[in-house]
Amino acid sequence: MLSAKNNEQYRAFQHEIDFCEKEISKSEDSILEFMGQAEPLDRNVKGAEASLKKEKAEVEAEKNEARERTGKGSAGVAGVARGARGVGRIPRQVSRFRIRENPQEPGRYCHR
Repeated sequence: MLSAKNNEQYRAFQHEIDFCEKEISKSEDSILEFMGQAEPLDRNVKGAEASLKKEKAEVEAEKNEARERTGKGSAGVAGVARGARGVGRIPRQVSRFRIRENPQEPGRYCHR
C-alpha cells in the first residue's frame, strides 16, 4: 500500500485486500464446518475401536478354550490312530478319507 502512487492504485490494493480477507473467511468457515462434521465421526471411531478390542478379547478367550479342548482330546485321537490298547486299528477304507478345503468353494470342506 505504501507503493501506491495515486488514489486509484490505493483503491485497487484495498480491493485486493478485501477480496483476500473474504477468501480467508470462507476458508475458515469451511474448516470449522469440517471440524464439526469430524467430531461425531471421531466418537464413532472410538466406539468402534472399543468394540473391536472387546471382540478381540472374546475371540482370544474362545481360541484358548478351543486349544484347551483340542489339546486334551488330541491324545485320545492320536491313541486311536496308532491302535491304542483296547481299540482296534482304523479300517483301511476309513483311513483313506482326508478332509480338505474344496478348491471350487473356498471355506467349505469336503472329503477325499
